[in-house]
Amino acid sequence: MTRPSQKPPREIAKKLDQASIKWAGKIFWDKEFQKLAKFESLDQLEKDRIFNELIIAPLVVLRIMLEAPDLHGTKEFRNFLANVGQEIFSTHVAYLKGLGIEKKFLTDWEKLMEMRYEEYSQDKVSARDAMMEDKSKEKTLEVSDMEGINIFLPPFTVAVGCHHHICRSKTEGRDDLFKYLIKHLTRFYTQYRMQAEGGNIPLFLKARMSTRHFVNDIKDKLGIER
Repeated sequence: MTRPSQKPPREIAKKLDQASIKWAGKIFWDKEFQKLAKFESLDQLEKDRIFNELIIAPLVVLRIMLEAPDLHGTKEFRNFLANVGQEIFSTHVAYLKGLGIEKKFLTDWEKLMEMRYEEYSQDKVSARDAMMEDKSKEKTLEVSDMEGINIFLPPFTVAVGCHHHICRSKTEGRDDLFKYLIKHLTRFYTQYRMQAEGGNIPLFLKARMSTRHFVNDIKDKLGIER
């Protein structure tokens, strides 16, 4: 990810916003997603609501990631990344304003993004506690274990929340949709997290392997239907 001496936070945030919009569009028009989301039974208003949730998910993932205390790098660079994160939501609102969206709807968007951010941030704490509890049954937790748990908490918790909202809380029997969301959101997240970490691939591979087996147990602990 670009260093602070090269580009201002706002400019980086604009690129991340466009990447999020592109990701959401790709998922929304994917035939597999449409089948899993049961598009054939939905009206256009409901499809639009789902698209909004798909846009918000990567935006929140990026903000949580950029504010993560476990990011490596100098204090200056981590502060720069946090500043980029602070710009993401307002950048998206500016984008919508440029499309001619009315002010009252822009305010609604601001409120919804902040609400999802707060919601998913709180869910992250519950997921971390559950992962730590499961891992501690196998062995005494070490620093490397905590790194593995923390790295992939953002996409996991956001995927849980996004799945919940897409299904309007009726998640029973919709596990394949969750698996689809976590897979694609993790890929999106990993791309940018690796940039923020300086491309430390071994760290990510190790973390992903150590967290992969937690998914079903964590879903049970968080009360998510399977």
